[in-house]
Amino acid sequence: MKKFDIMTPVGIVLGIVVLLLAVFSNSGPSGLVFFIQIASVLIVIGGLIAAIIITFSMQEVKLVPKVVGQAFRTETHDLNQLIDTFVELSTKARREGLLA
Repeated sequence: MKKFDIMTPVGIVLGIVVLLLAVFSNSGPSGLVFFIQIASVLIVIGGLIAAIIITFSMQEVKLVPKVVGQAFRTETHDLNQLIDTFVELSTKARREGLLA
């Protein structure tokens, strides 16, 4: 069963807050206006899109929403079942392994 992972959004929000604090500490609230420039944003976003197009195939790009969704969830495991699986694998390895 997959559970919502709270640390991913916390990390994103914390990163944005630290960035804003750095901008505001340098020149106050008006510093945000000077920090964000349209030309710079277009260069960064355009370069990012171009790099993605060059590096990845269309099939890989289509997987991005699924991967982003997985980043916000964590999978829980049944420990008893996991222990049973390891016991079965170790028994099989002992019987059929390299030194058997």
